[in-house]
Amino acid sequence: MGDSVVYKTAPKAASVVAFYQQEMAAGGWKQSGEPTSKDGVVTVEFTKDGLKASVIAIGSQVSQVMVSVRKE
Repeated sequence: MGDSVVYKTAPKAASVVAFYQQEMAAGGWKQSGEPTSKDGVVTVEFTKDGLKASVIAIGSQVSQVMVSVRKE
């Protein structure tokens, strides 16, 4: 399994993903492909040192965000 955190935030899902793209890159994480978007759910994944991080953001006004990190 892995570690996860879930929270709500005011920015839209696309803004949340853009934030994680910038901050994860700054922390040495590499993005795995392009973000996907379907039915208001935006997902992006990153890898670093044998770990895989997933960011899932849902919402257009207030977003629910789940970030999980697990071994690849």
